[in-house]
Amino acid sequence: MKTQTEKIEYAIQKDDERRFRYIPLEIPDNVETIEIKPSYTGDEANSNVTDQAKNVIDFALLDENGDDLGSSGSNMRKIVISSSFASDGYKRRPPHGTWQIIVGCYQVKDSGATAFYDVTYIFKEFRYLKGDIHTHTTNSDGKYTVLHLAQKAKKKGLDFLFITDHNNSTEDLAIPLVEGLTIIEGLELTNYDGHINLLGVKKPYNGSYATVTLAELNEKLGQAKRNGAMRVLNHPFCFMNPIDYNIDDVDYDGIEIWNGPAVAKEMIAAHWWQKKLEGGARIPVVGGSDYHHDYYITDLLASPTTRVRCDCNDKQTILTAIKNGHCVITRSPTSTMIDLRCSGYSVGDTVKVKGSETVEIIVSNMKKKHKLQVFSQKGLIHEYTNKSQKDYVYSTQVVGDGFVRAQVVYEKNFIGKLLHKAVLRTLSAEEAKKPIPELLYAITNPIYFVKS
Repeated sequence: MKTQTEKIEYAIQKDDERRFRYIPLEIPDNVETIEIKPSYTGDEANSNVTDQAKNVIDFALLDENGDDLGSSGSNMRKIVISSSFASDGYKRRPPHGTWQIIVGCYQVKDSGATAFYDVTYIFKEFRYLKGDIHTHTTNSDGKYTVLHLAQKAKKKGLDFLFITDHNNSTEDLAIPLVEGLTIIEGLELTNYDGHINLLGVKKPYNGSYATVTLAELNEKLGQAKRNGAMRVLNHPFCFMNPIDYNIDDVDYDGIEIWNGPAVAKEMIAAHWWQKKLEGGARIPVVGGSDYHHDYYITDLLASPTTRVRCDCNDKQTILTAIKNGHCVITRSPTSTMIDLRCSGYSVGDTVKVKGSETVEIIVSNMKKKHKLQVFSQKGLIHEYTNKSQKDYVYSTQVVGDGFVRAQVVYEKNFIGKLLHKAVLRTLSAEEAKKPIPELLYAITNPIYFVKS
């Protein structure tokens, strides 16, 4: 990511002792994160005030309104602030405008002191952030606390994590700060007719989750929308917990097209979604692990991973990108990735077509024998089976209204199918009898096209 550094030196005189001095920080436009490393001469005897002749220079920050952003005395040597994270003692804020460093001249030698501030600005930049949209903690039926789950997510290389416990909001739940990981509130509205994630708010509705009619359910979903939540129908074609209502009658914003390790339900959902897209609907899709705990040697967190294309790792930016379909779902944070590009646009974007446009489908780290499928409003328009582990690029022309999306599917080998059926048999003997179809390995939201 693009960075800009600034080194500030500030001379402190003996006469400044027990006074505050101020240094303005003119923050450039489009900054996502600011890092400041304060130091000063003469602090080798540690940073506590004593009767020794020494320097003790405190550090604090004011925001663009002159309000305290935080303070850390003279001991802290690195301060990080962004919309999604702040060092201990500081508030989360988007860096912009003119901030001020407060130079606290607590104790100063007769010879004076020099304070140094190494400032690094990290700029916003479009990239794919990796995360899990569907997880559970000890706040419902998960194994881990929010903090433990967040630590697992950080270790796995995730950039964001949604907490979606069954029918329990996060309004009284302490959300930890983990540098580099944005933790976002959610709730899985769970009843006997379906499970629906309500993403992005601490308390999406008033009253109880216990609805028994479609009208009651939609009333809760209406509340959630008014309160700012994104409403995602979870595993709508699952043989265990499907959406029992006609999906078109439910008030929702998106579909969890991929839930946990891929099975037949994902291909059913993809087929349903394709038909909706062909009919002109625009329905953003996501994937979530539905993580509760691992089994023996499994590592199910972020399986699948939702990769969200945005320029900043803060809650609102991530939510807006998901709502607009700027997402690709992959089997894991490191598995095959598909990107769509067209004249600077990508997944979820709408392109105005003048004459024709070229769409590139770029598949990274594609496995041998895996199959790329490209779809438009006309259905399947391209299919390619990979001959060896490599990247693959395909281009197609668009001349009018419609969309382009892509997915990678694969067929399990003999041993894989045996294990697949053995696991299914523990859940449903009838489901285990069915043939195992090709399964999802990656899937994109579409780029949409409108003739201008």
